[in-house]
Amino acid sequence: MCPFLVEDRLAVFRREQPQAFQILKNVLSRKAVSPAYLFNGPQGLGKETAALWFFRNLLCESQNDQPLACDSCSSCQYPIRNHPDLHIVKRPNRKRTISIQQVREEIRVPVSRKAFVGQMKGVFIPEAESLTLPAQNALLKTLEDPQANTVVVLSVASVQPLLPTVRSRCIRVPFRSLSFKDFAHRFASSEEIASSDLYELFIITGGDVLLADQIIHSDHASELWQQAKDLAGALLDGTLSPIAISKWSDLLSKELDYLRQFLLLLLVELRNRLEQNVFSEATAYAEAVHLISRAQQQVEANANRRLALEVALIKLQQVLCSPYNKSNQLGN
Repeated sequence: MCPFLVEDRLAVFRREQPQAFQILKNVLSRKAVSPAYLFNGPQGLGKETAALWFFRNLLCESQNDQPLACDSCSSCQYPIRNHPDLHIVKRPNRKRTISIQQVREEIRVPVSRKAFVGQMKGVFIPEAESLTLPAQNALLKTLEDPQANTVVVLSVASVQPLLPTVRSRCIRVPFRSLSFKDFAHRFASSEEIASSDLYELFIITGGDVLLADQIIHSDHASELWQQAKDLAGALLDGTLSPIAISKWSDLLSKELDYLRQFLLLLLVELRNRLEQNVFSEATAYAEAVHLISRAQQQVEANANRRLALEVALIKLQQVLCSPYNKSNQLGN
């Protein structure tokens, strides 16, 4: 679970994402609601919290001049996740995508009907990058010909998987990556990580609090760190034999989440070791990032994990070993 302090999620969203909060508040205040919005930003930044807060205010039946929910009308009595006029479309369990059938059944059919409670209807797609291309084209028909009093919110970590035509139909609401101050604030009460290690965790996760939380609370956290150090040392020293590469590939390819976390830790360990040597080539780390990122993409695309790792490790050793050992000799 994403780490939050005593303050509630809305308070965290308001503090960390003032621009996004102000955009949405202005929409509510002016009552100038567009048919579709695109919440864009890394995971763990409160996009879902913001969307549910936004819909709660939109679905309120109060006719007064206040932009925020009245908390007393019949619409406000529903927990927002269970509101009959809010349709939340998620990936089915054990599925990687949202299908065209889901779009037809869970979006196009419901929005064509009259609202159950008030006048407004809402559609929220928390992981819109999971929409298949046919599903996006089906959704596009809804976006191009929006139903009256219907608002669609798409939430994505990256806009790249979305069709340009889908993006162009939405008002963009950017969610900015956390500063280190806000990142550290999220983990201030955590006993699982020392404050001195927070900055390193911030760097390797890119401020992604959900990923950072997974690493901190992983049952294999200490094991992962040590393995990353061992492999980084072997890659830089050039002592990784073909048999060792095969064994590492077998070990790391078994669990996808384990592999994701390990590759991030390997990157930070390589960076730390290369930075400690002032003579090492700056391009070595950049090339390592490229090779590991490519391996990650192949794994996420359901490629053969073991083969992708073997190729990556062979190339990593070729890229890293020569300049690192050469710079060590010059340094000595």
